[in-house]
Amino acid sequence: MNTSHMTKKRGFSLMELLVVIAIMGVVTTLGMKALSLMMSEWREAKIMTDLERQTLTVFESLEDDFSEILSAQLSGISLLGEDKEWVDESRFKAAPDKSDRIVIPVQNLPKKDKKLDKAWSVQYEVQHNEGVSSLYRSTAELGSDKFNSPQDIITGYNTIAFDVQYSGADGWVDEWSSTELPSAVRVAIVVSDKDHPYLQLSRKAVYTIAVQ
Repeated sequence: MNTSHMTKKRGFSLMELLVVIAIMGVVTTLGMKALSLMMSEWREAKIMTDLERQTLTVFESLEDDFSEILSAQLSGISLLGEDKEWVDESRFKAAPDKSDRIVIPVQNLPKKDKKLDKAWSVQYEVQHNEGVSSLYRSTAELGSDKFNSPQDIITGYNTIAFDVQYSGADGWVDEWSSTELPSAVRVAIVVSDKDHPYLQLSRKAVYTIAVQ
């Protein structure tokens, strides 16, 4: 006589299901936090890369203008450097930010011949509007104080500091109005993201001045 044995299948208990659900919840939470952290780090890296790129653009623009600088003897206009500061009143006990202004007399050199075509004044200046500080470049005909529409050359970010110094007989100075050109100009820029002020980039460049 054959006797068959029936095996009873056992399901999950309520306690086991609750433990599995709890573990899945913890893993999901940790995964979401890790993903959020990775996305945040990626965004910050992207912002810093963009800040680096835009700062480099400013330095290249300054290098182009300094390469065509005119002496006061040729242009009748001397390089002008103003030492300026600005305080953001919306920040508690905020230290003043360097917001210097520089006006450079330059010449345009046609590609075919090297004769003087037209002279200009090129201005770099930080403008402040509703808590946002932007570095602008504008031009005017040499000797005119009517500069054209300024071009924002650090787009979408705060220019916290634009500090320009000039090398003369007495070393580095913060202002310049002499009819003689400085032997070098040192420019320091600090920029930050508007929505993440802790993301800041500081860069400095020195330009040797060759007299035209």
